[in-house]
Amino acid sequence: GYARKVAEMENVRKMRSLAFIDNKFTAKASIVQSFLPVMDALAAADNTYADSDNNKYTALSGNMRTALKELDVEEYTVEVGSIVDKRRVSISEEVYSDQYEKDVVISPVSVGLELKGNVIRLAECVVSLGSEAAAAAEEEAAGETGEGASSEEEAFE
Repeated sequence: GYARKVAEMENVRKMRSLAFIDNKFTAKASIVQSFLPVMDALAAADNTYADSDNNKYTALSGNMRTALKELDVEEYTVEVGSIVDKRRVSISEEVYSDQYEKDVVISPVSVGLELKGNVIRLAECVVSLGSEAAAAAEEEAAGETGEGASSEEEAFE
């Protein structure tokens, strides 16, 4: 009985420790996410004054990126040909493609940011709508089904 109770208490202590660590990363991700607009503004200012001899925004945006790396923030990209995971990807454009099936990444647009599995910023990408011919066939089939329903509705009126 005693050894079992000691083991149970040790398991409870480990679970609390893991929950605390997870909460710590979630809180850190939330705080870092609030700084992203500042990072975007610094990047925009850096691009605006890139040709200027007195551009101090490059150092500021560099310092911001260094600080994020020290906080364990990592960039991630979406692989071409992978299926879209809406929890990690923002779709910037959808285009028809004979090469890729529907909801498959055609090309990445920008990288995403994450902190120990907590997504801070979604990666942006271009996604396939599938084949244009297949989409047209689906629309035609849906149109025929819709027409049949409307003629049945007219028959009841």
